Amino acid sequence: MAHDEDTADDKLNSFHLALFLLGGACTGTGLISLLNAFGAPSGDMNTNFAEIGASALDNIGPMGSFDYAIPMLVTGVLTLVFANAVAWRQTGRY
Repeated sequence: MAHDEDTADDKLNSFHLALFLLGGACTGTGLISLLNAFGAPSGDMNTNFAEIGASALDNIGPMGSFDYAIPMLVTGVLTLVFANAVAWRQTGRY
């Protein structure tokens, strides 16, 4: 019986490690994607307008990476919270 418990503990530890790695990867991807999530759709053309005094601030909006940046960030944080809660229960709430 002790061998079965050791195998179960090894599988649970591998599962926790996988959850932490997946959560960290999702959170990191979401944060990096947020850097490019907002901007002006016309790109470099805005620098030409800035020379004559116009501003592109009214054209700033969500870009293509915005569609997956927020869901990746939320998924990553929730995965990390869940993995931490399971590990906390496993250690006797220490």
